[in-house]
Amino acid sequence: MRSVALLLVLSALILAATSFNISNYAIVIYKDVKGHIHGQLVPRSQLTKFVMTIKAEGYNLIKVDHFYKVQVLNPKLSVQDVPPNTPWYTQMVGNEGIAWQVDKYHLNAAEGLEILDEHGIVPNVKVAVIDTGVANVTPLAGKVDYSEGYASTALVDNLAYLGLCNATGTVDLGGLQVEDPIDGLNYTFPQGAYAKYCIFAIPANVDGYNSTVVFIQFADPRMDIVGHGTFVSSQIVASVNLPLVNNGNSTYTNVLLGVHPNITVVPIKADYIAIAFVNVTGCQDFSACVQNTTVDKRIMEAGIFDDFSLADAANYVANLAFNDPHLKAVNMSLGGYDDEYDFPSDCQWIIDPMTSAGLYVVAAAGNDGYNLDQINSDYGFYEFPAQCPGVIAVSALDGRNMITFFSNYGSSITFGAPGHHNVGIYWSQSILGQLMGELYKEYLTLYGEPVFPLYNATTYYVTEGSGTSYAAPLVSGAVALLSSLTPNPVDVLKQTAKKLYGNTPNPYVGYGEPDVGAAVKMLFYKPHNEESTSTTTVTTTVYEGAHIAGPFLIPFFLSGLKKRRKKK
Repeated sequence: MRSVALLLVLSALILAATSFNISNYAIVIYKDVKGHIHGQLVPRSQLTKFVMTIKAEGYNLIKVDHFYKVQVLNPKLSVQDVPPNTPWYTQMVGNEGIAWQVDKYHLNAAEGLEILDEHGIVPNVKVAVIDTGVANVTPLAGKVDYSEGYASTALVDNLAYLGLCNATGTVDLGGLQVEDPIDGLNYTFPQGAYAKYCIFAIPANVDGYNSTVVFIQFADPRMDIVGHGTFVSSQIVASVNLPLVNNGNSTYTNVLLGVHPNITVVPIKADYIAIAFVNVTGCQDFSACVQNTTVDKRIMEAGIFDDFSLADAANYVANLAFNDPHLKAVNMSLGGYDDEYDFPSDCQWIIDPMTSAGLYVVAAAGNDGYNLDQINSDYGFYEFPAQCPGVIAVSALDGRNMITFFSNYGSSITFGAPGHHNVGIYWSQSILGQLMGELYKEYLTLYGEPVFPLYNATTYYVTEGSGTSYAAPLVSGAVALLSSLTPNPVDVLKQTAKKLYGNTPNPYVGYGEPDVGAAVKMLFYKPHNEESTSTTTVTTTVYEGAHIAGPFLIPFFLSGLKKRRKKK
């Protein structure tokens, strides 16, 4: 009776949450005194109390499966208006066909490309992008190695193995319409969207209703339902034809968006999608869940990752590195907070296999505007994976080379890179792609002219995006590129980086903003053992956007958290 009573108390505790924001949860998997395995969705703020309670009752904790999310800002809140009658990308790529984030005032990748071209060098290096997948769109054609790609379904597989699913199977989600509560978009899945699913055994509270949560994972790395991984990859390798206006004439120009068009991306899909069927319980297959809900009661959160899938992806990448010497770097534009007890084990489980394989792991610093050192000391939380040992953590800069208002910062930052209004690519059938398309139509209706930053190429959109998610791949691309020229690419980037915010390293940009052109130039025109004396500070920008000069701490996330110093 005591065990039954405890389970009822725990369930009541968890069901007190009243919104569907699954990235703020974790799945606690444990075994009771009778040997039965249970899984519970637990809000992050209640995690320590929950784990301590089950341990005090003599239950065996099997695993806390943490959730993380893509580090991109909601476009509805972050896009900048475009002056009427002016193609927005003309402002953001200038007349030379170079996107602002890689021009000479920022990452300076174009100069690096020019020097390599002069010497007839075509880099043969790869970056594994652990993300939401990479869509097969024209600007990335021939630049993505799908033969080495991988899509993890480890979350669904492990939940099914542990007996935590009411039902599991494969389903074609094509045509299914759901609502994304973050931006209010009614999203329709494309045809052929085959996925594995797990109908989670424990109901969740959504908007005050007992509801069924279904975890969904796709087994195809090209199925970038979110759109995030495609944009991330465009920051590494993309170039795209755009009709630039020069002296009143429109001429199609091949525009460089990423670090180098000859780097190869290896797509590693490791995300999941969660759909809540509101006020529906007990359905034993996916079609029954769908039939029992109206469209506005199917709520989805996407772009989420978990420990199981990330560990599976990391081991795949590590094994790949042993067999493919061209694979040099890993990009992880994702993150979330682990407590001080779980953080070391998650770093060891997920990050160590890749660094032990000789790979450089680059991660987004996070978009909460936090001083991570303060979060560590005051609350016992750590940003995963950015603060793991050996990880290259990247903060986001704006067009003036100042840290953005949303970027996390602290002593763990290695570099700062452009991450506010970056020019990139979304697959038009992805969630972010469809959102940008809908916003374009809304702006057109409101203003009667195109004042929204989007170029429609039918199957993909060239548009803008913001977040430390889009700063990290610029650095992972730079590290991979330099790996083809030197065994110490990170050291060279540190030596030649633009020195921002005074002395470096500093908590805002670490060693500064990587300068690919300066790094390549140093390797070609200076002895490799000669340190650069560069102290360049660049604050020029080629466009005007909405910028906030300095970092600040956003306190609202912390209001419900308490110091976590008791052992679990």
